[in-house]
Amino acid sequence: MLRIKLFIIGLLGVTMLFTSCDPDSTGGGGTGGGTGGGGGTNANAPSVSIFDDGTGTTLTFDSTVEPGQVFRIAVDALAIEAQLRAIEVSRDGFSLTADEFDNLNITDADEQNPQLLFGTDKDLFTWTYEFTAPEDEGSYFYDFTVSDDAGLESVASLTITVEGVLEVINPTISLMNSSTIEAPAESLVQVNAEAVMGTFDLASVSVWEDGDLISDLTRIRFANVDFEANPRPLFDPNTTGFTEGIIIRTIAGNHDYIIRVTDTEGNNADVAFTISEASTGTALENQFDFVLFSNASGPSLGGLDLDNGVAVPSASADAEIRDLGIDTNQPAASNWIQRVEGVNGSDLRVVNLANLPDGFTFDGVSSKEEVAEAFNSGTAADPSPVLQVGDLLAVSSFTNIYIMQVDEVNVTDSDNEDFYRFSIKF
Repeated sequence: MLRIKLFIIGLLGVTMLFTSCDPDSTGGGGTGGGTGGGGGTNANAPSVSIFDDGTGTTLTFDSTVEPGQVFRIAVDALAIEAQLRAIEVSRDGFSLTADEFDNLNITDADEQNPQLLFGTDKDLFTWTYEFTAPEDEGSYFYDFTVSDDAGLESVASLTITVEGVLEVINPTISLMNSSTIEAPAESLVQVNAEAVMGTFDLASVSVWEDGDLISDLTRIRFANVDFEANPRPLFDPNTTGFTEGIIIRTIAGNHDYIIRVTDTEGNNADVAFTISEASTGTALENQFDFVLFSNASGPSLGGLDLDNGVAVPSASADAEIRDLGIDTNQPAASNWIQRVEGVNGSDLRVVNLANLPDGFTFDGVSSKEEVAEAFNSGTAADPSPVLQVGDLLAVSSFTNIYIMQVDEVNVTDSDNEDFYRFSIKF
């Protein structure tokens, strides 16, 4: 009976000996691995943790860095039962050489790995390590293993993920036809566009008119299908790019357009073009600029042949208008009447811009219909009011309708060589 008791006591002693001397393979005295602490179950193992040293430069949680980036990790260790012996730095389970990091608390000449501890460092220490991230992308596991003189260990760990900076390439879009298009109002114009994705898939295409999204979806089509929304979502296979016709129903006037593609991250690419309203009227027959004719009472010709754009005698059968000459009851310096009248059956009117479309100008007249519209806007003015630069007149003869702009009125004080200059279209 005594032998059995002694055997049991001896067996317990051996068991206790092995338990206290075996290194704890999972570490101890900490609060966990990947969040900056240690790990383990032995309450007598040293305490080790990764902490924030207050400099704002250390990593305290699993982090992502760029290839070759320098980063720091601060480690705090405290002896529990036995004094501290050493600290070892490993990456992916392999001990690093002293050249692969920098312990900022140890002079370079004294650095080693594992680093043996002396003096007060055997009771506690706070050290900061500096590393250069690997050039290869991937996840790397950094372990800081602290051992004590009793052979117990604790480990604090961080996972460092190395990722290169993503170079974002924007999408592109280009026209496959002219950027200047002429078309009648209310007509369908097809613009052929080629779009190519960049880094990210294409998400939508939109059409803009004079800086605003076109809200009337019946005016725009993609691949001959009306837009259901503007921007219009894109789906496979168009998310990688497309070569498609985008159809726009034009409106009156000249307008600037943009087709825009946007990717899934909000990056845009634009292509711009202009659609000008094409005239659907009858082309002008002729145009004369700066035709001179003079005071009918003076030495020069006082009639105007609008068909040929030349001055003729005021009594000529070729004249459509003529100057009224002078008023002999007025002083010579101011006796030019400065008014004209229709002759040979011509009807003279002053153009009334209030009765014409907004923006109507002499320079913008490009069709016979516009000339007739200008004539119809006014009322008979035979003779005309006193003419000033910029006045617009319209004349109807047996053969044509004309529009005239007064470009110059030259008044002379000492003779009768006063004259006008007109521009004429018909």
